[in-house]
Amino acid sequence: MDKLNLETYRDNPFIKALEKSESACFVGDSVTEGTENGGVPWYEPLMMNYPDVDVTNVSKGGINAKELLEMLRSRKVESDIAVIAIGCNDIRYRSETGCMTSEEYVTTVDAIVSYLRRSAKAVFAVAPWPSASFDPFCKITEEMKIGLYGEYIEALKKYCESEGVTLSNPCPAIVEYLDLNPRSPMLVDHIHPTAEGTEMYSRLFLDHMNRIHAHMLHESVADKNPRPLKIR
Repeated sequence: MDKLNLETYRDNPFIKALEKSESACFVGDSVTEGTENGGVPWYEPLMMNYPDVDVTNVSKGGINAKELLEMLRSRKVESDIAVIAIGCNDIRYRSETGCMTSEEYVTTVDAIVSYLRRSAKAVFAVAPWPSASFDPFCKITEEMKIGLYGEYIEALKKYCESEGVTLSNPCPAIVEYLDLNPRSPMLVDHIHPTAEGTEMYSRLFLDHMNRIHAHMLHESVADKNPRPLKIR
């Protein structure tokens, strides 16, 4: 596994924040823990570029957002920058111990953000990791799963916009890859990347933020240089 080439990401909001940080915390579920690929978290190829940054990982395979919050509260976690990637198990498992609605999910994410902001100067969020259409452990129909992913991600997007949390949503690109390449060496199964596949997850995490950042810059320039009105 090689480290991610960051040449095209120098203006990326996450990279800019990371380069000012001495410590980073990544919290989440199995994709953050590296449960199924020998212990390689999704961000490993990215963070290989920053060997001097002290990294804390708070994650566990199969957990939902509420369980992650309890894990955090049971530990002393301090970092300059934090990344939250949680929610897929709330959607896929439909357990009463998890967040059964998007409103409950956002309320829980807000509590996680508040906890991390006790020390973190910047908090980032990743949309719930997607699973392929052949996911054997999902408790609902594929149609319902797609609908819930859309609902939860839209609620998370609105929350992040209102609370100053930068959101990355690599899900559409990952879903397309999962469904088109079910036997890819980049994938362990329906949801987990292999050690080599974490490079793709890291890259797509940054790619989405690059597009959002470029769009914001375009909007800013347009605001400063409005097109002249045509008078007919």
